[in-house]
Parts: sequence; C-alpha cells; structure tokens
Amino acid sequence: MGFLDKLNPKKKVEELLASKVMGPAVERAVTAINQKGEETAKKEITIWVSNQIKAQAATVIPEPLTGASDEIINNASKKVVNEAFIKAKEQLKK
Repeated sequence: MGFLDKLNPKKKVEELLASKVMGPAVERAVTAINQKGEETAKKEITIWVSNQIKAQAATVIPEPLTGASDEIINNASKKVVNEAFIKAKEQLKK
C-alpha cells in the first residue's frame, strides 16, 4: 500500500476487511487445493471469502462509505483470494 493509499479511507477499510479474513482463507485454500485441485478450490474460496467479507462489512464500513461498500467488498475479496492462493501454494511446496 502506497503512502496516498494510507490516506484513502476506502483503502483502509479494504485492508481491515482483508486482514480479518486472510488467515482462515489461507487455511481453507490449502485444504481445498489438496482435496479438489486448484481451479475448483479457487471458485470455492472466492465464494467463501466474498461471504465472509460481506458479513464483516456490515460492522466495519463507516456510514460515509456505505455508498462505496460494493466496491470495497469486491476489492477486499479479490485481494484476499489472490494473496490466500499465493500463500497456500507456498505452504504446499514445503
């Protein structure tokens, strides 16, 4: 995250949402990749992450940003899925 991103309230909320879901997402990704293969796992994790972030968003997104909540949720979800898969693949290589 760049300096200007740290000043952007939407980016701050995206980071907060992502951090709340990242650990469990990595664990689920590792399990899903082992059991179902990467392609199926990615679909399942994408849905799971989106649902988790939507649930967290209701308590995290401040009132002034509710108009941008869909964008915040989508950006946070993409970030978590991408990072979770990178970390899961690294764990599986060990």
